[in-house]
Amino acid sequence: MDDAPPDEALAPAEASTGLNASAGISYNKFLAKLASDHRKLNGQYVITPEMGPAFVETLPVGKFHGIGPAASTKMNSLGLYTGLDMRNQSLNFMQANFGKAGSYYYWISRGIDNREVLEYECDVLVPAALEKVITEQNAPRIKAKIVAEAANGPTLPEADEILFERGIMVLPDILANAGGVTVSYFEWVQDLQENFWEEDEINERLRKKMVRAFKETLEQAKRHRVNMRRGAYCVAIERVAEATQMRGLYP
Repeated sequence: MDDAPPDEALAPAEASTGLNASAGISYNKFLAKLASDHRKLNGQYVITPEMGPAFVETLPVGKFHGIGPAASTKMNSLGLYTGLDMRNQSLNFMQANFGKAGSYYYWISRGIDNREVLEYECDVLVPAALEKVITEQNAPRIKAKIVAEAANGPTLPEADEILFERGIMVLPDILANAGGVTVSYFEWVQDLQENFWEEDEINERLRKKMVRAFKETLEQAKRHRVNMRRGAYCVAIERVAEATQMRGLYP
């Protein structure tokens, strides 16, 4: 936290309106609002990236923007009184007790607010770390043309439908992050055969499988007029049904 002197830009506002003003500066909107509140009624406050987590540690949960009276009361009943108390809880705990908002509470207690990042204008959005980050609330504001799910389950079902209706292609996790498990299969095959491939050969085999999987998924999605996730399910079910017909059920 940097205790900065009052911004010179605040002086004209006070002179022309007769009102005090405060300015909060930080690396995300959530902390900037907290910084502004910290120096009211008149002044400027800066929260640096290095000190963001420490700033929220002692902050009462009721002072967090986005945590209303009802949520604050429930947190207190669970023994959560400060940012540090929230930070000591797991993501699963917060989501189990506060639903979709639990993920937001979990991250702001660490000084992290990634809501705006997901809504940047871009060609391809790659949620690659957490599940349940694209929700019914932020899906209408997603501006990417393609969402490629590198993480497992980053898009909630309600958000999936919204993105599909808006014409945004979602490459589902079962397809987009399947490269790792595919190469693990290659490793297993090589070990069994005691015949090891060169890196270029592995990459080419992987490319062929991934391109084929994408084409088959897209074909099913178009055929049934569904999103790519359901298209992938169609491919999977069709393969299981075909195998079952060919060799029957195991005894």
